[in-house]
Amino acid sequence: MFSATESAGLQEIDGKSDERPICLSGTTQEMFELFLEYTFGRARAGQYTIEELSNFLHFCDMYQCSHTRKFVISRIHSTRYHFHPAQLINLAIQYNTGAIFPFRLQIDLSTLPLPN
Repeated sequence: MFSATESAGLQEIDGKSDERPICLSGTTQEMFELFLEYTFGRARAGQYTIEELSNFLHFCDMYQCSHTRKFVISRIHSTRYHFHPAQLINLAIQYNTGAIFPFRLQIDLSTLPLPN
């Protein structure tokens, strides 16, 4: 069945071989590996860095992975004391989610300017 496309002269598709990987523009290898860890039940027991969590949220927003986003926010919430409050506020503003905080913020995060 697979050899039929080769004999038909059709162009080889992405992901069929190592020479033709699937390219996800705007996604780094580390970002995709975090997604795979979670998706296939191998989420790490240890702590994620703030950069990893930010990349993970970025990936979830790019590909609209709401279930994965909830997992990332739960990881941020459970380890929030390991990060500086300004880092958490920055994530909340950048990804428009107040769910990072245990108590809802009474402000609309989308109206706040992003820090430089």
